[in-house]
Amino acid sequence: MRSALLVGVGSSLIVIGLVDVFSAVLHYDHRGVILPRLYQALWAALRAVARRVPERRRNYVRSLGLPLMILASVVQWLALEVVGYGLLYYDGFSRQAFLLGDGLAPTLRTAMYTSGMTLSTLGFGDVTPVRFPYDVLAVSESLIGFAILTLTISYLIGVYGVLQALNTVIASLHHQGDSTDQVSSILAPHFPGGQPRELSTRLHDLHQGLLTYHEGLHRYPVVYYFVSERPFESMPSAFLLLGEVIGSLRFGLPASHAAACDPWLLALVNDYGEIRSYVDQRFGSPADADRPLTLSAADFAHDLARVEPVDPGVTRFLFVSESMHRLAGIPRSDPPAELYERYRDWLAFVRPATAFVRRATVELAGDLGTLDGDHDRLLL
Repeated sequence: MRSALLVGVGSSLIVIGLVDVFSAVLHYDHRGVILPRLYQALWAALRAVARRVPERRRNYVRSLGLPLMILASVVQWLALEVVGYGLLYYDGFSRQAFLLGDGLAPTLRTAMYTSGMTLSTLGFGDVTPVRFPYDVLAVSESLIGFAILTLTISYLIGVYGVLQALNTVIASLHHQGDSTDQVSSILAPHFPGGQPRELSTRLHDLHQGLLTYHEGLHRYPVVYYFVSERPFESMPSAFLLLGEVIGSLRFGLPASHAAACDPWLLALVNDYGEIRSYVDQRFGSPADADRPLTLSAADFAHDLARVEPVDPGVTRFLFVSESMHRLAGIPRSDPPAELYERYRDWLAFVRPATAFVRRATVELAGDLGTLDGDHDRLLL
């Protein structure tokens, strides 16, 4: 009975560890058996700690989340193998399957020591298997230890490659203009004399970066928990700015304008929506996703006729539209019906983006005030 229990539990731990490594690192569509729960537990603990430290140190505490999660992943994989094999070796001690060196007793402690030394391939030779299948077990554990080390390196390269893709996207936007508080400053270099120039190339680059981040987020969900000590590099700030750029180009100009119907811009709209939907489903849905999207056509026309519109959505849309018209050098002569359609489409894009940025900011940074710049630019 004792022997069966040791073998059963030990074998189960070994298999669980291997399956977790396989699904997290090697299987493209799986994300680990234990890792998702481990990440959630660690992040909840870290947020609790961050709430109890001085405000100036909270972002630093949260920035430790991703490194600690990766470290915990490796420790978990190794611990499962060490304990699993240790239990099998402990059972082997009772079968006289090992030759023990001087001063070593056939205890559980010695079994775990043997397992740890074997997994790390640092065995000192003071415990030697002398019977089949324990010699095979020792060899297999050494190979597994080497494989986990190799796969850990691959995992690190993959995770930080995804983060680099996100940082490349946001850095390219921040370095484009004089101020990220005004999207027109970012887009102005691409509208010399009002004509779009090299805009499609830039949109293609943004699409490629966002696509890489999307695929990476699916492949390595741990990157969602990345928090930088530099606020503008955080995911919420990145998607705040990117959402403004996409919304301004797509809906701030007449639908027939070359910039508004650029194929790579349409791809960006889809990319942005798919990432938002994936994060909402994978990490929790926003509370205000089902709010009504728009004013009626009559209410919109009535608000439009005012000197200062009452509805904040109309005010913001008109600001975006006027800014883009000035940038493109075209007069504001949109027919009211066409302007209303663009307002509806813009609001249908901005409202979910607003909920997404709000929820991600609260989840990752603790409060909306940590967003870089004026977060009311997008949040209605």
